[in-house]
Amino acid sequence: MLQITAPQATLIVAAITLIAGLIGWFGRAITFLLHRWWTAAPKREDAAYLHSVVDLAGKMRANGMTMDEVRQFEAIMRTPTVASSPGANEVVDSMSSADTEPAAFQTNVGMQTRTRAAYDVADAALEQAVTDLHLIMGDRESELLDNAQDRWRAYREALAQSAYYEYEGGTHAPLAAGLARLSETERRTAEVRSQMEERAAR
Repeated sequence: MLQITAPQATLIVAAITLIAGLIGWFGRAITFLLHRWWTAAPKREDAAYLHSVVDLAGKMRANGMTMDEVRQFEAIMRTPTVASSPGANEVVDSMSSADTEPAAFQTNVGMQTRTRAAYDVADAALEQAVTDLHLIMGDRESELLDNAQDRWRAYREALAQSAYYEYEGGTHAPLAAGLARLSETERRTAEVRSQMEERAAR
């Protein structure tokens, strides 16, 4: 008869628990995706977002922006990484949803200011996620995480600079850079939180 030692039993239980967790995670992910496909949620969300962008562009044009600047603005806001950014969506929605807002909100400066504020919130959320991940890591892993964060910050800045120079000489260059920082910070936050959840489940 096969004899199982205590360490082997522990490994078997751990493996079963891990497999069950993965199956549960995949099940939830598939359910979520099927629900969004069945209800056409992405299409409705995209349509609502694009409607808000067009509405805000009209208001910005009414407040002194040229047609060329409006076209550049719409091109930036329709970039996939920006369009999928919750922070960018909130900035657009907050500036286009009400007709009673001050005219200064619907300007390039207003957009930049709101984007910087959204970035500050997103960066704080990332720092919290990194801190939480540090708490469940060993000293050596924490040091590696800090190194990875330093390299990632340089990467984020490179993305922002690339977005800036794409509109060099135009009024939208700072806005494009700010939105690039915002969307990449949100992506990294989701990545860190996923790592934290994975380790916490071990």
